[in-house]
Amino acid sequence: MCIAGAGAILSAGVGIFSAITGAAAANQQKWQNAAYQAQVNAQQEKYRAEMMVYNNDVYRSNIEYREKVLEYQKTEWDRQVAHVNDQSERTEQNYFVKMGALLTQAFEQQIAEMFQIEASNAEGRAARGSVNASIGERGIGDDSATAEALRGDLFRQEGEALQVIDKNRQSRDRQLVLNLDALKAEEYTKLASMQLTPDAPLAPLQVPSPVAPVAPVQQVSKGSNLSMYAQIGTAVLGGISGYAKANNLSF
Repeated sequence: MCIAGAGAILSAGVGIFSAITGAAAANQQKWQNAAYQAQVNAQQEKYRAEMMVYNNDVYRSNIEYREKVLEYQKTEWDRQVAHVNDQSERTEQNYFVKMGALLTQAFEQQIAEMFQIEASNAEGRAARGSVNASIGERGIGDDSATAEALRGDLFRQEGEALQVIDKNRQSRDRQLVLNLDALKAEEYTKLASMQLTPDAPLAPLQVPSPVAPVAPVQQVSKGSNLSMYAQIGTAVLGGISGYAKANNLSF
């Protein structure tokens, strides 16, 4: 066998070896990539599970916080209601006390007015008695103009005194009505100023967003056996052809 024929056989062997080692290297790379992708996938699954636990913990904490806030708002509202009710009761009590004082004062003034009228009438009777006695002592006739003038002057003075008392009573009654109206207006103003302050509504809870699923592992293609066989066939045919040429053989 000549050197050229040996070279052709050697070249065919190298081609066959290259085809086999190339396919083996491709398969090894495939399994290495698959192992790496499996590690990445496991890490992503772990992260996804931790994110779901974290989101649920945050959501549960938000619910607990809102419950505490609502409980505080309810307690604060009840406190305001109790305070307003207490102040309203005190305001009404104060109103009735002041109104009672005004009415008591008016009643006392009416009693004093009755005594004034009685005193004025008593003074008038005493004065008329004195005038009648004086008329008798002076020998003035009861039906004379002088006697009528004296008695008329007494009646006029007595009437003027009673008229002053009546005007004072009317003025006092009008002032009593004004004072009662002012007292009632003061009560209404105080009651209207007792405002309840509701808390602002809470913002809706933010529901946790769904955690995205892990992306599927990218498949790595392994070495093609058909390609390897084709390369081996090509190498064998090339070796046979080279050997035939080297030895002047024909097929």
